[in-house]
Amino acid sequence: MANPKQLEAIQSGPEAWNEWLAAQGDDLAIDLSGADLSHTNLNGVKLHKANLTGANFFQADLVRADLSDADLTDSDVSGGDLRGANLAGARMIRVNLSSTDLSSANLSGADLTSADLSQTLAHAANFRSANFADIMGYRANLCSADLSGANFLGAKIATANLTDCIQDDHTVWPLPKS
Repeated sequence: MANPKQLEAIQSGPEAWNEWLAAQGDDLAIDLSGADLSHTNLNGVKLHKANLTGANFFQADLVRADLSDADLTDSDVSGGDLRGANLAGARMIRVNLSSTDLSSANLSGADLTSADLSQTLAHAANFRSANFADIMGYRANLCSADLSGANFLGAKIATANLTDCIQDDHTVWPLPKS
């Protein structure tokens, strides 16, 4: 469960959190696992390498937040605003990202195995080398996203908008049904 001091600090708002975090030093292990941060303004918060497993970020404002290398496994980020957020290397297994705005976000190297990206907007997002294995991508909008080296094996993306996406020889698409 979430560290009570850390939960109290982050509920004070993004500026107060970032100041509090800076005062704690570089060795602080952030644990907000299971926290309910739904409808919270977390614009620009620093949660690098944070344990956010099972956290509730429903309709949270995470614009330009640093969630790089964070663990969001089994979290609910549905309806959230993550425009310009840094999620590089994040572990996002079974995360609910439905109806989330990931436009211009950096998810390079993120593991999104079995995530729900239904109706997600990810215009011009960076998904280089991301793992999308077994995702649900019903009506996801990934137009102009960088999918170079991404793995889509087992992904359900038949209704996704992939207009003007960037791909390369290392992008792995779902295998056709036989």
